[in-house]
Amino acid sequence: MVSVGYGSIEGQRRQDRDTIFEFYVIPPFRRWSRLLFIELVGAAGVTIIECQSNDESLASMLFEFANDISADVVLFEDYAVTQHEVVGGVVRLRRDNDRIFEHTSEPVGDYVLEADGEIVAPRAGS
Repeated sequence: MVSVGYGSIEGQRRQDRDTIFEFYVIPPFRRWSRLLFIELVGAAGVTIIECQSNDESLASMLFEFANDISADVVLFEDYAVTQHEVVGGVVRLRRDNDRIFEHTSEPVGDYVLEADGEIVAPRAGS
């Protein structure tokens, strides 16, 4: 037997495993990705695929094999440095006395985006 990649399964709607959330095939075997994915789905008995939009390998399987696709967030690959300037805008560390607006989906993070002296977006994470 030869290892050609991996797939990760987790439980989302059920406690046991029902969701593929990682799928990777090493470059020499990628021409068989579709067949390997079909085998993974069959072996695991999953009914859900979850992936990040910047995961090209799993996203291509998602678009080929899934129905009723939805996205809460879209991630883009960071591969080019830009020279965009936002006049009056700055990203900075959040201060203890900053007034942050109410959040319903993401936690308040360590950084904020300030535009013309007003906080317009906190950033989750560190």
